[in-house]
Amino acid sequence: MSYDEEDAARDAFYDRIREELTPEIIDEFTSERLTSFYNTHPDVAEKPFKALVEARALIQESHETAAFLYAVIATEVNIKSVLVYPIVNGFIHNEMIAPLITNMVLSQTRGQFDKVKEVFLNILKEAAHFDLQTYSRVGANKNLWDEITEIQKRRNRILHAAEIVTILDAEMAIAIAAEVVEVVFPRVAQNLGFHIHEGFKLCAKHDCSPEWLAMRKRLGISPGN
Repeated sequence: MSYDEEDAARDAFYDRIREELTPEIIDEFTSERLTSFYNTHPDVAEKPFKALVEARALIQESHETAAFLYAVIATEVNIKSVLVYPIVNGFIHNEMIAPLITNMVLSQTRGQFDKVKEVFLNILKEAAHFDLQTYSRVGANKNLWDEITEIQKRRNRILHAAEIVTILDAEMAIAIAAEVVEVVFPRVAQNLGFHIHEGFKLCAKHDCSPEWLAMRKRLGISPGN
């Protein structure tokens, strides 16, 4: 696909929006907007959670390529739909910013998302107190975001060049997906006052939180009391 004047003008416009509006976007966003979205959509993480379950089932059946692809699906959907889109939703009232950001986030063109990636990750850091730009899995030699980028590139080569996927490749992709789905998102949720049921369902009820249940257990209080 050729890169023409229209593409260049669009990219220049994205650059200008990012440079001029980034401080405004970050300053005006509050954690209450994320909390409101998650309260309204408690099952928002169901699809990536089930994609991860499918990836694990596939690797057990020696379907390494399918397992790899489902792991990348779980990773991408969790980031875009569970972490990024709630931020977009928080800007719906802003008629200038919301359509632009929504189009970039939901676009299949990764380059567009890369141009505003810092905006979303900084908002996530400020509103949910989680820095995805510096976070690393235990034992990993690079940060999680770089690992995600690598498996996305590998996915593209698999789809367009029929690269062979080994069991180690699939296991790595699943480990990255598991970190995003089962560690990163629950921590973000916890920082916003939620906990997780059934692996994906958000809940803000204090009396069924792990901390509250653990305290009751330490005090010898039975669950029914």
